[in-house]
Amino acid sequence: MFDLAGRAMRWVCWAFIVLIFFYWIVIPLVNLYPTLSNPHVDFALLFHEIFWGEYGEKFVSILVPLVLLGVGLKAGTYLQEYEQKREAAIEAATLGYLKLRGRVSVSDLASHVGLSQKDTIKMLSRLRQKREVVFNIDQSEVYMAGYERERPRERETVKEVVKVVIPCQHCGALVDPNVSDCPNCGAPPK
Repeated sequence: MFDLAGRAMRWVCWAFIVLIFFYWIVIPLVNLYPTLSNPHVDFALLFHEIFWGEYGEKFVSILVPLVLLGVGLKAGTYLQEYEQKREAAIEAATLGYLKLRGRVSVSDLASHVGLSQKDTIKMLSRLRQKREVVFNIDQSEVYMAGYERERPRERETVKEVVKVVIPCQHCGALVDPNVSDCPNCGAPPK
């Protein structure tokens, strides 16, 4: 956005500078052409009157807009540079976050870099073309090969086997009901 504003400001300023140049230099010289053929004309005095005026008011009247237009050109350049630095910072933050996390959702990446999801995808596309960085977009996730960490495994369900035991009638030790003799006392458990 700032890049577009800076370009527009620079184009407008240059257009006004060209118009001022034509208005202040070209048109007076064209109007002066018929008097240049007269050999008795004092050229220094003639140029002084056309471009300077009696007290320099013509020069000042053209100098003020030129200074203002120069400031406008500088402001336009500043806006363009600001936008370029901003984009470079966002790209660096994006690459750093992708390298750190390996795999991240588009919404998480967008919130981290401060862009909308749509703008984040556009920025990722530009980044891939400009820097020749390899990363993939899979559904709603972005991941970089080589930086991707293992995905957390789903928890395995452990089936617990409940072992049924009964107390031995003779010694009270817990034994399996299917055994014929108690391992503790040797008597039948039932």
